[in-house]
Amino acid sequence: MAELTPLEQPLKLAESLQADHAEHADYVGPRATFRLDAAIKPHSRYQWLMMGGIFASLALIGYLSELPLWQAAIVLISSMVAVLVSRLIHIPLVHLTQPPLTQPLTADWQLLMATSQGDALWRGHLLQARDCGVAIVLTFAIYHPLKRSINRTLFYDQTSAAAWHQLKVLAQLSKPG
Repeated sequence: MAELTPLEQPLKLAESLQADHAEHADYVGPRATFRLDAAIKPHSRYQWLMMGGIFASLALIGYLSELPLWQAAIVLISSMVAVLVSRLIHIPLVHLTQPPLTQPLTADWQLLMATSQGDALWRGHLLQARDCGVAIVLTFAIYHPLKRSINRTLFYDQTSAAAWHQLKVLAQLSKPG
């Protein structure tokens, strides 16, 4: 019997688990799944906390530098406008699906994006997944519907615990070296 490759091992395990539970039709336990299929919430408390921290630090810097009130107001208003514009041009990620196990880990990801015309399915290759503690930054090279590169930051409270665990594992697997 030939030795299984790392890609074939999870498939063989899934087949054996399905065979073990096939005789128990009433069994409703956890299924062996080895791919990420996660709904993404549009907002995060961590994101709001970071924005509040940035505004508070800008206000503190303005206060400590003894800027005239009108200059401090301009700094705060311009930072609010910058955040607002970045949120308006940011297309939210609604759902993320990893390719089947028969394909490479980085190929053919499906991203459901909430565009102004409704939800649209984008397809692309995963370039990088970086673990930043309570956030994971995913970088994709989109090839459908248009060619572009996008980054999406996902926070811990935007996904389920199981999906977050899978994202953490994905970030560990995509580390160079």
